[in-house]
Amino acid sequence: MMPSSQPDAAPPTTAGTQVLLQYQNIALLSGKMLCLARCDQWADVLGVYGHYAQAIHHLKDLPATNTTNRPQTRRLLRQTLEHDARLRALLNPEVERLAYLLGRGQREKNLRQCYGSSQQVLPH
Repeated sequence: MMPSSQPDAAPPTTAGTQVLLQYQNIALLSGKMLCLARCDQWADVLGVYGHYAQAIHHLKDLPATNTTNRPQTRRLLRQTLEHDARLRALLNPEVERLAYLLGRGQREKNLRQCYGSSQQVLPH
């Protein structure tokens, strides 16, 4: 057999391979969001979340597959769900902190409106 003069082409991807690759991408992105959250880089978490949401949307568009890759996709799904649970545990205190700050700001605004803006609001 003569060697081919053409470069090796990547093997064609099957629907099952596409689904598995998409699950891998989703798990990678969820892990990245978790890492960023642990470093209090919430703006970056939101940036990665946009890609994460797109990846999930793309997964929904892929055709249903056979059970060949099911163990791998199940493992990746569990990993993604674990990342999600840990991210939510980090996010909840941050949401509560922001809600407190927003509520405090609203109370100060209400006091200014009620007693006039020239009045100094009581110290915190």
